[in-house]
Amino acid sequence: MDIESNKCYTNSRKKVPYEELTLSNDFLFCKVMQDKALCKHLLELILDCEIEDIVYQESQKVFDDTIDGKSIRLDVYIKDDKHTIYDIEMQTSNTKDLPKRSRYYHSCIDRGQVEKGQYYGELKERQHIPLKKFVLKIKNYFCGMNSILFL
Repeated sequence: MDIESNKCYTNSRKKVPYEELTLSNDFLFCKVMQDKALCKHLLELILDCEIEDIVYQESQKVFDDTIDGKSIRLDVYIKDDKHTIYDIEMQTSNTKDLPKRSRYYHSCIDRGQVEKGQYYGELKERQHIPLKKFVLKIKNYFCGMNSILFL
């Protein structure tokens, strides 16, 4: 999603009637995420809390800060009035590695928050929110996420 140019990226050009669209559709997901009031409302529904305001930090936030390390691209990267960082990702296919992928995303988001000499206590709160349209079965694995929404 590109907030500045109001464009949505999609791999599919298949036309679907509006009545059949769900949030897992890339077009609709982008439109909802680009609308500040709708995006804020969705966060409040998912997290079951009230958020005073959200600020779009960057569209399609990319973390690519190592020469040979894997980079990531976040669909939605916003902060709220308390400086909590939210990363909202739509997962439409089950690659069976979501817990480890989420762990890696968490580490990439955290990596840029503190500099030499700063304390880890200065890390901002953050929520990685993978929205999924499939059931994820996890055996003997603690992924530390309490905000996975099944669509």
